Amino acid sequence: MRLFWLGLLWLAGVAAGRVTPLLTWQWLILAAISFATLLAFHRHHIYRWLFAGILLLTLGAARFQSAVPVFGPDHIASHNDTGRKVTLTGVVVDAPDIRDTYTGLRISTEQIRYDDSWVTEKVHGLVLLRAPRFGDWAYGDRLRAFGTLETPPVFETFSYRDYLARQGVHSLMPYASVTRLANRQANPLLQVIYNFRAHALGIVYALFPDPEASLLAGILLGVESGIAPEVRDAFNQTGTTHIIAISGFNITIIAAIFTSLFNRWLGARRGAIAAGIAIALYTILVGADAAVVRAAIMGGLSLLALRIGRQTDGLASLAAAAMIMTVLNPLVLWDVGFQLSFAATLGLVLYAEPLNNGFLRVAKRYLPEVQAKWLARPISEFVLFTFAAQVTTLPLTAYYFNRISLSALLANPVILPAQPPVMILSGLATLAGSIWLPLGRPIAWIAWPFAAFTIRAVEFFATWHMAVVPLARASILFVTAFYLLLAGLTALSKLPPERRPKIISAVSERVNLPAGFTLIALAVSSSLMWQMIVHRPDGRLHLTVLDVGSGESVLIESPTGRFALINGGPSPIALSEALGRRLPVLHRHLDWLVIG
Repeated sequence: MRLFWLGLLWLAGVAAGRVTPLLTWQWLILAAISFATLLAFHRHHIYRWLFAGILLLTLGAARFQSAVPVFGPDHIASHNDTGRKVTLTGVVVDAPDIRDTYTGLRISTEQIRYDDSWVTEKVHGLVLLRAPRFGDWAYGDRLRAFGTLETPPVFETFSYRDYLARQGVHSLMPYASVTRLANRQANPLLQVIYNFRAHALGIVYALFPDPEASLLAGILLGVESGIAPEVRDAFNQTGTTHIIAISGFNITIIAAIFTSLFNRWLGARRGAIAAGIAIALYTILVGADAAVVRAAIMGGLSLLALRIGRQTDGLASLAAAAMIMTVLNPLVLWDVGFQLSFAATLGLVLYAEPLNNGFLRVAKRYLPEVQAKWLARPISEFVLFTFAAQVTTLPLTAYYFNRISLSALLANPVILPAQPPVMILSGLATLAGSIWLPLGRPIAWIAWPFAAFTIRAVEFFATWHMAVVPLARASILFVTAFYLLLAGLTALSKLPPERRPKIISAVSERVNLPAGFTLIALAVSSSLMWQMIVHRPDGRLHLTVLDVGSGESVLIESPTGRFALINGGPSPIALSEALGRRLPVLHRHLDWLVIG
């Protein structure tokens, strides 16, 4: 518990470093004074922890100030907004981000030359290029890019500049003409990881139809760019976007699989080391977003505690993960994904066990103990734990997105039981397909109903009236007041009954946890058979005009079940989404393609 409070003081220091005018060396002087005072009063229990907290607060502020970028003449950002055309040379240092109309390439710059000059200057720093959509760019490519450098914009409700700055990017070339000079010029290990990611992404789209393929690309590989806007909106409205993004839920499943396999093959000691390395590699593979890194660090700490025979403390692990992440990059504190992940995990740590115990007490009044325990596990995992996470993330959701999803408490319990089969079966299908594509197809047929069920269920809940309640923009005062109130109520609930205020004890004696529950069964074993029946040829000619945006596209099904596509429209994502919903699951190819 002490580590948790010390971690909060460190985070408060990082935030203080942003809003105060003190520089790094000034914060370090205050840290030195705090450390000297800590040594002087180390025998006094209260003073020792007080000055330890002040020390961490000042060090956190110093760490933020040390991360504030200074753009010298050799930094690429000093060439922003000149209005002059430039030619850059650099190396792609991240996986290409393929979008509808362009491919995002993050390059580490090496040289720059203005179009009206013959002088080449050495530079450093990251630039985000928007290259043509259909280039076969890859991690490690050395490129020459021609275009205009700009400072990333700030929109009315979103600062793209701050978003990129948290990733070390301060320059944008929105319309880049790109030429490849060489390949395999970056880290060899990351080269292997990103090449495997690109290969696995192709296998996913070869095995599964859209929109299931795009969903699985996000769940397995962290590639969300192919998800259609309509599908993404449905997940947003139902509060289930954590299913799309790699999060603690996914890392928990992966960690359990790695730990079980490696412990069996290598023994407890080597198995724990191998599992930790595998979790780290998977974190890099899926893009190392804030929520993924937080979950990976907590998973690694759990493996370490298990190895040395210590019990894991959730609050201490959460605080340690937050401190490690902000030491590496203090700006991550303002990442929305980091904040939501931290808040959701805090809710689970604080309230999961009390909610489970409360439900168990109520269930035992009406059911035998064995049945009550059997029922408590799924109800807790899929309903109560969702509620716990929703409570602690609610003010952040209201503040950043100006809405609250009322359907989240129903949608999450319905789709969460399907997620372990989604990850495990689709992951096995992708691995098998990587070896030999036909080998992965039978597994993909088994995995597809779970992914299809997830999307259809989310879309169903998104159509409900009042599924989402729009809000006026919440103030930071509301967020602060909510968390202070929640912290006070939590602290009161942790007190022994004899130390609680009398009114709290009186209420707690009369109010019980609701005993209602909903049992949801997934009947997906016959999904493939129904797909075959619904999509079997009926001896008629079918013409379907596909909704692909501003263009035109027609899908023709012959009386014998052959398919032809006339044109595809301007959007690959919209076309893939439309075809994925209309082609039979066992007939995932076109027999003819006509382009006019």
